[in-house]
Order: sequence, then structure tokens, then C-alpha cells
Amino acid sequence: LGLRQDLRHLKVFTIDGPSTMEIDDGLSIERIDKDGETSRYRIWVHIADAERLAPPGSDLFETARKRITSLYLPRGSISMFPSLVSTDLMSLVPN
Repeated sequence: LGLRQDLRHLKVFTIDGPSTMEIDDGLSIERIDKDGETSRYRIWVHIADAERLAPPGSDLFETARKRITSLYLPRGSISMFPSLVSTDLMSLVPN
């Protein structure tokens, strides 16, 4: 994990639509303390980190740079990354 923080203990809820194949955005909430009747919470925003798998200068980076973004159309989508990367390696999937 390097400098990253392991957050797998949190329950992450996706904010992506039900038909999306790229689950790359999520939210979670954690109670950090309780003082009498008052509680404080931390809200986490989880976003897939493409740079980890596609560092600048790599072939994958160049492919993504040319596509710029993923496109979502009524009858399908065109991903910025190849399917294995976008729907598996970079997705917030269980376990």
C-alpha cells in the first residue's frame, strides 16, 4: 500500500448508477467519537486512483490520454481504459 491508507474495514457505498460497469466512486461514514448525546462523524470519499495502474508515460496512460474520458451512451459505453482495468482492477469491488 505504500503511503496509502488501508480502508477495507469501512463499508463503502457506490454513488455510481446501478447499470455502471466501472464502480469507481464511493462514500462511507465513520463515527469517530461520541461525547454524551453528541457524535462526530468522518465522511470518506473514495475515488479510484488511475495513476497507480497507469503511471505517466506508460502505454496504458497514453491510451487513456487519447480517449480523455469514459463515454456513457444509451446503448453502451466506451471506457477510457481497457475493460479488465476499468471494471476490475480500478473498480471498488467487494473483497
